[in-house]
Amino acid sequence: MSILQSVFLGTPGRYNIAGIDVEFSGEDDCRRFHPIIDRIIGNSGFRFLTQGNLHVLIHEMGHAFAYKLLHPRGQSPRITIYGASGSGCTLGTAPLMTPHHNTIFYSAGPILDMLFSSGKLALSVAMRSYISLPVATVIGVGALFYMVGELLLMTISIIHRDSGDFDRIAQTDTTHLMLATAALVSTFALGIFGAVKLW
Repeated sequence: MSILQSVFLGTPGRYNIAGIDVEFSGEDDCRRFHPIIDRIIGNSGFRFLTQGNLHVLIHEMGHAFAYKLLHPRGQSPRITIYGASGSGCTLGTAPLMTPHHNTIFYSAGPILDMLFSSGKLALSVAMRSYISLPVATVIGVGALFYMVGELLLMTISIIHRDSGDFDRIAQTDTTHLMLATAALVSTFALGIFGAVKLW
């Protein structure tokens, strides 16, 4: 199996990306958001059109890169992408040592995916006359879906205390939560602003 099949079609497989072990699993991690959202994200056609597994991979790679930065001599983290539920997790063996490490680790995933999605949205707008408007629309809407999705997951995590990325940051300190939230929201705003300017 190739990594492209795993990323775009959700085919199970194991890979090493930038020194990080990544497994694409066909299993469901039993994470539930809302029945309608679960049905949409769990649909393989939707994930293919929006490149959903790629967004989950980018999000988890953000966590993994932050982990490697915070533990330069430690064991590399492992990533599992759960194709059936459109989610993933990053696990490492060494604990996060300080509240700052905690905030960096948990905010890195959403912020990296927001940056990736913003670039994808801007590229779809800039290239719309070259790749056709329907293709650019599919790419742009997919990017926008995951940009809004990161903000929605941030909000759900804070409100419901669901052990998500931003709940873990909230457990650290209110100041850390405000800084991480500001970083994610400002990245979203810059992505939208950039796409509008390119239109």
